[in-house]
Amino acid sequence: MGLRLAIKGGSTEATSLRMLHYKKATDNFSKKTGIDVEIVMGADNDLAYRTQIKNGELKADVELIDSLWVPELAESLEPLDSFVKGWEDWAQYHEKAKGLGEYGGRIYGIPHEMDVRGIFYNRDMVKEEWSPKSLSEILDKSEDLKAPLQLYYGTKEGETAMCECVLPILYAFGGEIYNGKWNVKSKAMLMTLRYYYEAFVSRSLCSRISSAEARELFASGKIGILFDGMWCWDEFWGKEGKFPVEDREKKIRFVSVPGINGPVNLFAGWVFSVASASQEAKELLKELCSEEVTEKICTSTAHVAPRKDVIESSAYSKDPFLVECTRMLDNCFFRPKAKEYSLISYQILRATEMVVDGMRPRKALRRLSKSVNGLLRAP
Repeated sequence: MGLRLAIKGGSTEATSLRMLHYKKATDNFSKKTGIDVEIVMGADNDLAYRTQIKNGELKADVELIDSLWVPELAESLEPLDSFVKGWEDWAQYHEKAKGLGEYGGRIYGIPHEMDVRGIFYNRDMVKEEWSPKSLSEILDKSEDLKAPLQLYYGTKEGETAMCECVLPILYAFGGEIYNGKWNVKSKAMLMTLRYYYEAFVSRSLCSRISSAEARELFASGKIGILFDGMWCWDEFWGKEGKFPVEDREKKIRFVSVPGINGPVNLFAGWVFSVASASQEAKELLKELCSEEVTEKICTSTAHVAPRKDVIESSAYSKDPFLVECTRMLDNCFFRPKAKEYSLISYQILRATEMVVDGMRPRKALRRLSKSVNGLLRAP
């Protein structure tokens, strides 16, 4: 009897590269064990793919999932604590990386690729090597140089807005929304909503456009400062990307979000999890998470490697962008790990819509707090 490996679908160059490396890995596994592995491609939309995984529609033994989904999927996943204790490669994983697949003190996923969020800027428009010291400096720089800024917002953008913009800004203001308990009615949340209000309403520095539009406009030099994730470097602006940028290394810079307590980056990533009790499925994890496969995936798609041996490899260490993004791990925060996260984040994103539409931040915060309190009281 064979195994099934579920991965997220898609039509990007990065997806094609991943598929190529997964196929090689599963073929190697089959040669060693005599066990066939079928790769099942799920939906290319995160929400649709998560639903397929949650409902068991893909009937997979091993699943590639967003680390954000671990809390809500944990009950259907095999704990991997005993597996990693007997797997010598686990010692090669960065300590922060190990946390991606953890929930409730147990391990449910092996980190596969990681990404950090920060600020991209157009070197030609900003006209200098720049490392902003405060969030207000970013607004001033955008206005002074007429280099349009872009933040993502609203429920349509979903986690793109939440992780690339809202949470990094909130953390930069010294806040958090979850520390064993949910708290959205805070000074930092008010400052975050005020930041959106200033950027979109009072100073008109941002436009009401989608992330796809923003990434294209950044590539063409019509946006100068963009809060986004490191994968844009390759998937959107690389030679094989959606919107290739000539002389990318000269024109584009990536820096941390400046916070009141120092630089801030949010990081997340995808993990391999096991959905069946099959010992063979856990053996397949070793092949998929090997040094060779991890290096190929992370260097070809511009993602931070979770393994220290990959980070130290020649192919990885000679890439200045990957090296800089890896250094940012020291400044990184996780998204909150709680089952209610998706529900709470939706309400926060609604609040960003309210202020972008012109509602005063304090009023939007009151509505947000009321909505979240109602959710948490619901049975």
